[in-house]
Amino acid sequence: MRYCEKCEMLSVEPEAETCAACGEVLTSIDEIPEAERDRPVVLTTCETSYEAKVLRAALAGEGVEAIVEDEGLLETVNPFHVRAGGDAGTTRVLVHLQDAETALAFLRQKESGELALDEEDLPEADAPTDADETAG
Repeated sequence: MRYCEKCEMLSVEPEAETCAACGEVLTSIDEIPEAERDRPVVLTTCETSYEAKVLRAALAGEGVEAIVEDEGLLETVNPFHVRAGGDAGTTRVLVHLQDAETALAFLRQKESGELALDEEDLPEADAPTDADETAG
């Protein structure tokens, strides 16, 4: 497994030698000393903070702590803000380097459609809540 030290982003492609975002040569995670593997790295970017938060919750179910970094907030404060790699308006999802393998495996399953929710898995919008039952 590899990641870009410049972008601090994991490579989703296992055979990649260079970073897709910046072209830098990727570093093997095995080359990172064990003591430094608690540093956060970018797992992926999401178009919305909502999508990123759903991914964070799903990763938590797999035992992986993820951090959602909302780039949209930075753009509100500074409209000229562009993060490394030039992707303005995205929300980054970070994981600790030590959890990268588990997080990447989960992300690959999600992107392949293996983890897609069916409509019957979603909660019903009109289902009564405990508060509704005690109020009436």
